[in-house]
Amino acid sequence: MQPSQRMSESTPPHEDLEKQPTFQKPKAKKIKPDKSIHDEMQPLQRMFEDNKNNFTLNFNQTLNFFEAAPQNANILDLLKTYTDNVPGFLNDLDAIYPQCSKKLKTKITNIKKKLHHQIYQPDKPIPMDNELSSSQESLNT
Repeated sequence: MQPSQRMSESTPPHEDLEKQPTFQKPKAKKIKPDKSIHDEMQPLQRMFEDNKNNFTLNFNQTLNFFEAAPQNANILDLLKTYTDNVPGFLNDLDAIYPQCSKKLKTKITNIKKKLHHQIYQPDKPIPMDNELSSSQESLNT
């Protein structure tokens, strides 16, 4: 009877296999097509056309500003090449904000922060986008 006891005491080979890690193929990353700023703003074109007199810049000027802003260190000077009515442009951004995609809302927020920084603290260096978001996160904690 001792050999039968040994059989019951040992673990079956398939239980050892279950404890070993299995090798799986890595999941394929879902790649979202990168929309250009033009594609992001396309739904707003009708709003600009219907309210031509209410906006400081027309649709094409606003589109060009949004395309040039990320590469420009001083976006206040960039904006002044389009208009001297900075408060009006900021009001325009507030008006279009609710109709924007999440990506465009982020761009608008960053532009407004940079403009605010350049208007009210012109002698300090301009923070980069990632510095703006990290400082905002530290304020929230």
